[in-house]
Amino acid sequence: MNNADNARSAQDNQDNQDTQNTQSTQSTQNAQDTQDTQDIQNAQDTQNARESRERAAGGVLVLLVLIASTGLVLLLLALCRRINPWLGIIAEGILCGRLLALRSLREAAYAVRDPLLQGDVDGARRAVSMIVGRDTDPLNAEGIAKAAVETVAENTSDGVTAPLFYMILFGGIGGTFYKAVNTMDSMIGYKNDRYRFFGTAAARLDDVMNYIPSRL
Repeated sequence: MNNADNARSAQDNQDNQDTQNTQSTQSTQNAQDTQDTQDIQNAQDTQNARESRERAAGGVLVLLVLIASTGLVLLLLALCRRINPWLGIIAEGILCGRLLALRSLREAAYAVRDPLLQGDVDGARRAVSMIVGRDTDPLNAEGIAKAAVETVAENTSDGVTAPLFYMILFGGIGGTFYKAVNTMDSMIGYKNDRYRFFGTAAARLDDVMNYIPSRL
């Protein structure tokens, strides 16, 4: 009987020890889970802070570029008008003409068209690769022509329609403001790892300014 009690007591002690070990393991696991959760939260907070800093820095850069570019043009036009009103009109006319990308679009289209008409698919492919942002190696003659037309049509809004729209409304200053925004978007408005957040302000402002012109 005494042996049975001893065995039962030993079993109870073992059960208690197992329970304590289980509780200790569970506590350790809970502590580890809490630490992992905290690490994830800290990493997320750090990422959010970095994204906010990059967005703010990109917004400041866009603001500075817009102030500098439009301010310089405004100053030069005012100086020309002060010298002679007709000089101011001529200077603004020249500025507006320079802001329109008619010639560059035409040259880009002809650079693709001429080799295609001559049967030089490789030459046309090289030319179209200069104006599109994708791999042109798989393109045949039809694909090259389609890519060129799509690119020219898209750039017509950025290079002609939109600048003209803002020049009609606000003169050379409006055209300069738009071109500055569009240039910033083309430089930093990419959704890659480098510019995803830094270029947010430029990309969104460009979208806003192109909303009406792109629908004309």
